[in-house]
Amino acid sequence: MADIQSINLALWTSDVSGGSTGGDVYLGLGGREFSVDSTEDDFEAGEQINYTFGESASVRFADFNDPRDQQLTSENAALQSVYLRFAPQGREDNWNLLFAVVTVNAVDRPRWTTSQFKLLDGKGIWLGVHAGLIVQMPLQSAPVLRVHEIEEAIAQVVHAG
Repeated sequence: MADIQSINLALWTSDVSGGSTGGDVYLGLGGREFSVDSTEDDFEAGEQINYTFGESASVRFADFNDPRDQQLTSENAALQSVYLRFAPQGREDNWNLLFAVVTVNAVDRPRWTTSQFKLLDGKGIWLGVHAGLIVQMPLQSAPVLRVHEIEEAIAQVVHAG
């Protein structure tokens, strides 16, 4: 079994009125959740932030969110669903997610899989108490998208809407 060394989450918040949030977001992978939080002002409208858990961590509370300490393996991660869960600040707090890409790096299997979520209408998906709190992300055994490919995909989504 290949131990997971790091997880990268590239996350875009839609650039729509009321789309940003001060709530919390969690990444579910391999049977556990990771707190998605950085030193930036997270989840602001039109913002894209990359979060890294584990090796070369970029998240706050990295010690609590390290997949290496949880003994997560690529085989276990492949059997579990990948999802984002939104924890709003209150009943009226909403967040509009446009695009997310998860990349798992494991020993002897670097960048072995991605999980992607995107909406083709460019409007994103609303998350909140009245809209639902979880988005499932299909697991894919596909080549990892390069940064310019992700930017091109987002530009197409935004211009299509």
